[in-house]
Amino acid sequence: MKSEFLVLKNLHKSFGKSHIIQDFNLTLKQGSMTTLLGPSGCGKTTILRLIAGLEQPTSGQINASFCRKRLPTPPSRLYGKPLGNYC
Repeated sequence: MKSEFLVLKNLHKSFGKSHIIQDFNLTLKQGSMTTLLGPSGCGKTTILRLIAGLEQPTSGQINASFCRKRLPTPPSRLYGKPLGNYC
């Protein structure tokens, strides 16, 4: 059985009074492939930004076995611009 690579548990993200992500759960096993699908504005990019550390969740947990230590500063402050602007 493959080990858990990424676990999102009870993830919530709000911007002001707008609740973008509510009670989102996901477990990925090492070596698995997953697609995040949905209509425009449903929170796909927000979830990826949370996983990348560019945003902080309002509540919930993100456990990633591939991260050995956390950056002292959010990456968006290190680079000056969100990384999505370059994709």
